[in-house]
Amino acid sequence: MNKNISTYFQNIKYITLIIYISFILLPIGILLFNAFSNNNLINALNNPIVTSALFLSLITSLIAITIVIVIGIPVAHIITKSNSRFIKYVDYTIELPIILPPVVVGFAMLMTFGRNGPVGKYFMDFGVSIPFTTIAVILAQIFVAFPFFLRSVRLGLSNINTDFEDIGSSLGLNPLKRFFYINLPLAWKSIINGAALGWARAISEFGATLVFAGNLTGETQTMPLAIISTMESDFELGITLSAILILISTLVLILLARLRHYT
Repeated sequence: MNKNISTYFQNIKYITLIIYISFILLPIGILLFNAFSNNNLINALNNPIVTSALFLSLITSLIAITIVIVIGIPVAHIITKSNSRFIKYVDYTIELPIILPPVVVGFAMLMTFGRNGPVGKYFMDFGVSIPFTTIAVILAQIFVAFPFFLRSVRLGLSNINTDFEDIGSSLGLNPLKRFFYINLPLAWKSIINGAALGWARAISEFGATLVFAGNLTGETQTMPLAIISTMESDFELGITLSAILILISTLVLILLARLRHYT
């Protein structure tokens, strides 16, 4: 009887696995099949709207994730190592950009960095307007990418054995040297993993970018925005653009998998 129950349970697990895989991969596979039929990909890459949106997405997302890495590593280290109650409250805010609707994020940034916003009005004194510019795209991408990077780096730093830092301290290494010579080398896989996830989130950002930066071709129209615009007039082109983003995301996953395999 117990053997039959165990077999039944195993079958249920495999069925749920098949359902999950089918639910995820079937729509993606169908989209890719339609995108790569009839040389749609080649035609899309020759379209100036596509090349402009792709170039802008790559440049802005790379700038955004670079800023996230530079700021995020020290922030993650402070949050991980500090016992301050204030820092613990700061830690709770990490998840906030994930749960907030992207449109709400866009409105919040528009209110903050707009011409009459508490930050934007100071930039206006120097003749700099942030909303509906490429800078706004980068800021929106930074906002949504931060939590993915911080979560990964924080996890990597928290898993480091404290004995290594104690040994470094006994050898005369100050906190700065322990950070560079112990923490960073031991958490580098988490840093790369977080950077890849954050970059993938940045390049796929849509809602906050649309509200805060607009949809201006060649200036703020990223790939997700170009997909929406082209699907209204050229559905096939929109499908191909979606396939390009899928391929980029898949490439990131493959690189991460290879990294984990060789380390």
